[in-house]
Amino acid sequence: MSEMIKPSIEQTAGVPFINSISINDNGKLIAYTITEQNIRENKKINLLYIYDSDKDKNIQLSTTGSVSNIQWDNDKLYLLRTEKSSESKPQIFYHPNIYGEGIQLTSEKSGVNSFTVKNGVLIFQTVDSKLVENTEEKYGQIIHEEEENSKNIYLYTSTDRILEYLNNINRISKTAGDKLTRPYLNISSIMEMNETVQSYFIIEKGMIFTTRTRDDLIYLKNTSSYIFEIDMENALDAYINKKLDEDFKWEEFRLIKLDMPEGATINGISSDMSEVLVSFKIRDQKFYTQHDNSVISIDKLSLVRAQLMKELMKNAYTRKLDISPAGSKIIRDGVLQMYYWGTGAKLGVFSNEFKLFNFGEYMPISFDANEQGDIAVLLSKNDRLPELALITSDEWRNKPPVRYRDFEKDDKLANYHPLPQRIVISPEYSILTNISKSIDKWKLGSVETITWKASDGLEIEGVLRKPVDFDSNKKYPLVFVVHGGPTWLSREILLDHQDRSYYPTIQFVNNDILVVYPNYRGSMGRGQRFMEIYGENMGFGEQDDIESCIKYLSKLGFVDESKIGSMGWSQGGYISAFLSTHSGKFVATSVGAGISDWKTYYISNDIRQWTTDYLGGTPYEKPEYYKKTAPMNRIEEASTPTLIQHGENDQRVPIANAKELYRALKERGIPTHLFIYKGMPHGITRPVENLSVLHQNFTWFMHHLNGIELNFEWNE
Repeated sequence: MSEMIKPSIEQTAGVPFINSISINDNGKLIAYTITEQNIRENKKINLLYIYDSDKDKNIQLSTTGSVSNIQWDNDKLYLLRTEKSSESKPQIFYHPNIYGEGIQLTSEKSGVNSFTVKNGVLIFQTVDSKLVENTEEKYGQIIHEEEENSKNIYLYTSTDRILEYLNNINRISKTAGDKLTRPYLNISSIMEMNETVQSYFIIEKGMIFTTRTRDDLIYLKNTSSYIFEIDMENALDAYINKKLDEDFKWEEFRLIKLDMPEGATINGISSDMSEVLVSFKIRDQKFYTQHDNSVISIDKLSLVRAQLMKELMKNAYTRKLDISPAGSKIIRDGVLQMYYWGTGAKLGVFSNEFKLFNFGEYMPISFDANEQGDIAVLLSKNDRLPELALITSDEWRNKPPVRYRDFEKDDKLANYHPLPQRIVISPEYSILTNISKSIDKWKLGSVETITWKASDGLEIEGVLRKPVDFDSNKKYPLVFVVHGGPTWLSREILLDHQDRSYYPTIQFVNNDILVVYPNYRGSMGRGQRFMEIYGENMGFGEQDDIESCIKYLSKLGFVDESKIGSMGWSQGGYISAFLSTHSGKFVATSVGAGISDWKTYYISNDIRQWTTDYLGGTPYEKPEYYKKTAPMNRIEEASTPTLIQHGENDQRVPIANAKELYRALKERGIPTHLFIYKGMPHGITRPVENLSVLHQNFTWFMHHLNGIELNFEWNE
């Protein structure tokens, strides 16, 4: 047996992982992408694979470029693909023969942002590049803050029309080809609508979609939904056959505005286009309020608000559970729904009763399903990477159910919120991939869920990562990895996104540093009440949750309380900054894209209503809350060495937050370093920069927790 190795930061950052999955109509083919790092070109690429159940084989379909948004339509594969060149933009590709060469259907100057396909009909979104060019030529490169109309447009076409057009283009000269009308109908111009479309689906005679007022996220809650009835084929014929210099005006359509509740979004449609899945918040529109999902017939969407709301409420299947919904898919039996639960997730079918899938040691990460109920699912457990699995509809439908009360003794979260009529199905499933083979010989430590009590008696959960040779009689340094959100959670996953991109947790445990990922108050997976224990208690509550964990682990005897650190990104960065200035228990912190002052954040970020929801008003209405809960409020008491990392172009938490904290700590003579990532938004999205983040955090905490020399330079 070969010896186990301790992987380097470059190795763990470069682990390939399955990204998106899509199953075809008969359940025989699953398309999926595997994300890999291209360090030389400093980008992440998604390579396309197919699992063919008839051949029982995984087949790689792409070796260059990057693939996303994979969709099946009548067993034909459609996807977005970005070619290898740096100037390339995403375009729609069509694979009529799965194992043949794909056909490029679009050549949009700005690229294609998204698309949907049904029975060969395509609607896709792109940016109106001519409008952008004309606007910049007239006014220069300026932005009218929060008043800009959307420059996105939506184009209708069909696969057959594009193939015919491409065939004609290839037969004639470029000059003659330039005179041919592209077979794209600009739906946006027909509707004369400047709103931003959030979601859209093809229906039998047109499309159904949800908009918000403008692109700016401050309008996130200002949604409207419409049915656009039009004979698109006739309209497209008229457009193609018009004279080149003739303006096109099509008036044979109906735009029906639906009387939907505020914030409601159409998020799915049944295969036969008769029902839609509506996501909305029954109680209020606060950021910390859980969404509810409802399935309703398209025929009933034209009801007036009171009647429509009654139908939505009646069919709001998630309301029966106090859960945080994740992915949803309408199938023949009802709705296949994934939701977050504790330090993991669950998957089940909602109909007249709730059928919960039991995957044993595995938890679902994401899934796709066809109308008949064949399910492709990514499954993860605490000693393997997420792998692709297939559950056929016959497998789970014909499996004998188990009453939940006979099963719940094995469910450590059953007492958090009881579920109504539910049965458990333990389906047979096949693991189809073996991504984990790349880490078989690596020492990655172990992960397990732990619980402890905060000082107010609230039960808090988290995930503890320990070294392979953990010794309970030894005292270890401890570092916290605090998730963002706060409406997110840390999961019991062997190697999650944050472990590959931001925090070198594997290298920490291999250097005898324990890691805890706390699901502090405000996190998902514990019901509505847990998500809203916030307001003026922000910062202080999370501090208590984390310090209570230190106390709990110290009582177990294996934590060195003189060597504690904390790191986090976004809201996790805010919490780490708060600990830097409010707690004396930490010898070092790392603040990634964190808030330092709530007023600074409010006046400069792109979702200012987040702050008013959590702090109960604007800084002009609630100045005491904004001051009390800000890390800067106790800057004069700060003594903790602090590493700060921030994207230069961060609009979510603008960089002024990083500079404010950095300057204040510097003035007080506290060891601090600020690293600004050029061109980066709220997250760090390029592999080389991710490696820098990882190495900086590694040397920072190895220095402060293990006494190693501080050195921010690194070599591959």
